[in-house]
Amino acid sequence: MLIPVLLLQVYDLSFWWQYGNGRGMQGRYWLGTIIPMLTFFAVGLLCLVPVRWQAAVHNLLRLCIILLNLASLFFYILPRYYL
Repeated sequence: MLIPVLLLQVYDLSFWWQYGNGRGMQGRYWLGTIIPMLTFFAVGLLCLVPVRWQAAVHNLLRLCIILLNLASLFFYILPRYYL
């Protein structure tokens, strides 16, 4: 996960040094690192809770992601582009 992030930072810094302004981190370059970042985030959260609660916290994380997806769909995407 760190290699793509470091390569993107080097690319942005080299562009900054060559032209005097940075391009910023564009979202399309982060697309390949979304799954590893969220996986490490979920594993890190699970390591903070006791073993007996890990199953419940894991199911809670799943539910929260589903609710976030539904909220994004119904409150941001559909009204903005289809209504």
